[in-house]
Amino acid sequence: MKPLLTTLISLLLASSLHAELKLPAIISDHMVLQQNIANPIWGWDTPGTQITVTFAGQQKTAQAGTDGKWAVKLDPVPANDQPQVLTISGTVKKEIQDVLVGEVWMCSGQSNMGFTLAGDWNGDIDAAASRLPNLRLIKVPQVGTQELLLEALEPRSRQPASSVRIFAGRAQKARCVLDSSSLWGMARRSRPLEG
Repeated sequence: MKPLLTTLISLLLASSLHAELKLPAIISDHMVLQQNIANPIWGWDTPGTQITVTFAGQQKTAQAGTDGKWAVKLDPVPANDQPQVLTISGTVKKEIQDVLVGEVWMCSGQSNMGFTLAGDWNGDIDAAASRLPNLRLIKVPQVGTQELLLEALEPRSRQPASSVRIFAGRAQKARCVLDSSSLWGMARRSRPLEG
């Protein structure tokens, strides 16, 4: 029994010593950065690792602390609907694809936010007629998790999406609309989500 316990403890310690670049779920393909403000980019890596973040012609560096956490702030960037790549290099290199810069809005409420486009009388027609490639929707579950779904709005993804978010995004020409059904009201985010 002791040799087995010793082996398990050794394996656990060895795996914890070999950390790798990790990012929060919100920093992923199809993300949107808020225009004209300094956007934070953060994550975790092996303590002491030099991190380099490259985006829109700028390069920022940080060093992972003793807890592995690191953060940089990108310089403000104007709105841009041309997809770009955000590159983060540390123990490994990660490329975040299809990143836009624009407006980020948060829509929240109760049952009204759960009302899908598919449930609307004209939802199928609206879904077929809408072309909103720069509208990005993310659904934040009612319970805390890092499992988020961030996607560009495509015809196949429109009907299960909240009709309130789609109509608000179309009316405001927002680049990203976040939904949290556990909050009330609708508010424009003045800063991006932080870790």
